[in-house]
Amino acid sequence: MSECLSPAIEDRLDRLEREMCRWKKLATAALACLSLTVLLGAVANVAEEVKAKRFVLVGQDGQPRGGLSVDTDGIAALRLFDQDGLPRALLSVTANGSPTLSLVEQGRPRVMLNLGPGLVVYDKGGLPRATLGVTPAGAPTLTLTDLQGQVIWSAP
Repeated sequence: MSECLSPAIEDRLDRLEREMCRWKKLATAALACLSLTVLLGAVANVAEEVKAKRFVLVGQDGQPRGGLSVDTDGIAALRLFDQDGLPRALLSVTANGSPTLSLVEQGRPRVMLNLGPGLVVYDKGGLPRATLGVTPAGAPTLTLTDLQGQVIWSAP
């Protein structure tokens, strides 16, 4: 059949076939770009709110280093752990709304600060040894206790 076509027509058909091939490639590339734009746009959307019952922060080794949760008794707490997984700091809010900050050593509180006008310092055994506070009348107080929990000094 190509024997009956003139060389000018054959050249023209070859040129049209090359153009058609270029248009196909261009359309494929445009479709790929459009698809990529849509996919990236969907991934780039940031949720305005994330809801969960518990979040766990892990270190490079996969071990828990912190957590944010609400316990069954309604206490919302942020816990921070050391490399051995032991709790070291606790920021919590009780079900009645009272906030507390606790610094912990070997599983026992060493310092506790809450919304009330007071600060409690504990010994290694977990016993309160020093209490600094303010009375309802506004007077400062300081109380020191011995190993048995008996007051050894108090002011006023």
